[in-house]
Amino acid sequence: MTFNLTQGTNLYKLSTIFGSQALTGIISVWLWIGTFKYPLQKGSIGNYNWDYQQYPTTYWIISQSLRLYPTPSGNYPVEIYYTYQPNALNYPTDTDNDIPQVLFKTTGLLASSLTAYADGNSQLGQFYEQMAQKEIGSAHLGRW
Repeated sequence: MTFNLTQGTNLYKLSTIFGSQALTGIISVWLWIGTFKYPLQKGSIGNYNWDYQQYPTTYWIISQSLRLYPTPSGNYPVEIYYTYQPNALNYPTDTDNDIPQVLFKTTGLLASSLTAYADGNSQLGQFYEQMAQKEIGSAHLGRW
């Protein structure tokens, strides 16, 4: 995720940066100065001189905001590497997950086939595999 800092602003709401993604953690924050990329250190909250402006060297999370110190003296680009909770799969038509319909229909059949093979029932395993092949329209699925 890349966004630009605003000169004189050291507090950025996470909802402004990440939108509606459910943030679970920040891995690292990098500051671009010209063509060089510098890591920002994760700091602790303290009594800082907030009037001091320079390129930021430290960041931390306060409530639902990202805070930088020193206050940015320019509009620097920042890269944030983070983890987030993906949207839940509610329906097979959800576009964020894009599971092909043919795989959605055959997943249960293939799982049943592999379970039957694992239990030593090869006839039942072949039956489920044939049903999955009919759904896909392929003569050969292969075994995983």
